Amino acid sequence: MSSLSCGLIGVPMQSGTRVQGCLMGPDAYRTAGLAQAITSLGYQVSDLGNVTPNATPPLSHDNPCLHDLGGVVAWADALAQTAFDAARTHDLSIFLGGDHGLAIGTVPGLARAAAQEERPLFVLWLDAHPDMHSLQTTQSGNLHGTPVAYFTGQPGFEGSYPKLSHKVPGDQVTMLGLRSVDAAERSALRHAGIDVHDMRAIDENGVAKPV
Repeated sequence: MSSLSCGLIGVPMQSGTRVQGCLMGPDAYRTAGLAQAITSLGYQVSDLGNVTPNATPPLSHDNPCLHDLGGVVAWADALAQTAFDAARTHDLSIFLGGDHGLAIGTVPGLARAAAQEERPLFVLWLDAHPDMHSLQTTQSGNLHGTPVAYFTGQPGFEGSYPKLSHKVPGDQVTMLGLRSVDAAERSALRHAGIDVHDMRAIDENGVAKPV
């Protein structure tokens, strides 16, 4: 029996976006044979089922364009606890979804678990977008554009998102592959001190060096 364990956790969330389809993400990964592929790498895989958040009443905010703030907060609460628990029982946890707003909950939960073990948590963010908006700066209102700003402890979430027990310092976050960054996010990246390798840098220097 393998000494390495992996927990698969379904997250049928689509509160962070207005685009439909993310609910099907967990089942798509399962049907594609993800568990079998990870087993072949030497892990003992357990499918822990899907996360179900508690119902949350609609939340109001000064920014009228925010989409489903209450739903996102409910998912953040549920996923933070799930990620914390999974980190204590498995060597590797993989969250299956499609709405990258799930990082609003999973990364804080893992940061809490790492702090309990007195270990730093490092985040490698592979995305075209930095997701560095606050609740005030987002113009689309899609809250999947806020996870990194939130879990690095940037201002603008007080009284809405759950209070962070442990943030991830900006110098422990590296972003790879950015190609769409607006002015507000550019300013937030500089303030947070995040290491960024955008697509221009990758086109000019290749991907091997930053990796």
